[in-house]
Amino acid sequence: METITHISCVSHNGLDMMWYPFSAHFSERLTLLGGESIYELEELLSLIKSMFDTNNHNPEILSKHNRSLSQQLLIGKEFKKTTCEVKFETYSSRYTLKRCFVGKHSVEARLFRQGTSVVYNGHDAIRVLGKMILPVIQTNERLFANHSVIFSPLDNFSKRTLVSLANHWLKMINITDSHFLIDSGGRWKIRGDLTRFQTSRRNSAMMPSIHNFLSKLAQAVVKKRTLGMTIPVLCSFDVNMLNDFETLTVLDLVNTVCRDETIQLVVAVNREHIDCDSIELISVPTQAIYET
Repeated sequence: METITHISCVSHNGLDMMWYPFSAHFSERLTLLGGESIYELEELLSLIKSMFDTNNHNPEILSKHNRSLSQQLLIGKEFKKTTCEVKFETYSSRYTLKRCFVGKHSVEARLFRQGTSVVYNGHDAIRVLGKMILPVIQTNERLFANHSVIFSPLDNFSKRTLVSLANHWLKMINITDSHFLIDSGGRWKIRGDLTRFQTSRRNSAMMPSIHNFLSKLAQAVVKKRTLGMTIPVLCSFDVNMLNDFETLTVLDLVNTVCRDETIQLVVAVNREHIDCDSIELISVPTQAIYET
C-alpha cells in the first residue's frame, strides 16, 4: 500500500464561489492559502478532498437512463463541469490525478504515474487511489467532542502527549483561560472560558477555530513521531477572532513546527496578506478585481 507523502500542485477551471480558474504549488512544509472569505477557501479544500474520495465516481449519471438527473445540472446546452488536477508523491512514485465533476459526482478520472507510460482510467484509477493511504483534508470541522481524525491515541502516553503539546501551544500564544482534554473515546474537549471566541449563542456549541487547528497540528506531530508516517494535512483556520499579533504568532509557531517535524500542512486562512518575511501566503484573487 502506497502512502501519499506530499501534494505538490492543485489546479481547477472554476467552481461555485471560486468560479475562476486557480492554480497553486504547495511547499514541502507549510503552505498558506489566503483570501477574503473562509467559505470560499473551504470550498477549495472540499474540491481537493473530492479528488481523493473513492465513493463519488458515478460516470453513469451522464447516460440516457439518467437524463432527468443530468438535465438538472445543465446550463443552457452544456453541462456545468469542473475539471481539477492534483500532482502528488508517494515514497516510490509521482502521480498526476485528473478528474471531472458534475455537481458532486465524478464523471471522469485519469491517474498518470509520472516518468512512465502507466495510465489508469475511470474505475481503475479509483481502485488504485483506494489502495493508497490518503491525505487528511478537513473542512469546517469545529464541533465540540471532535474525534481524533488524524491520529487516535493508542494509549495513555500518546493521549498525554497530544494534550501536552496542544496546551503548551495555547500558552505560547497567550491563551491561558482554556485548555484541552481527551476523553476515553479519543474525543477532544475544551475546558475554561471561551467567551472571547463566541459571537453568538450558536457559536457556543462550536469548537473555536484556533483550538480545532492546534488539536489537528498536535495529531499530525504525534502521528509522525509515533508511526514515522508523514501524510499531508489540509485544513482551514478562521483567524477573525484573533488580532494581528496573535495571528502572526500562531502562524510563526506552525511554520517552525512543520519545519522541525518535517510534516506538510496546507492551511486556508481568511487573510489576504501576512506581514512576515518567513511565511509565504498564496492569495486567491479578490472578487473586487472582477467587478465592472
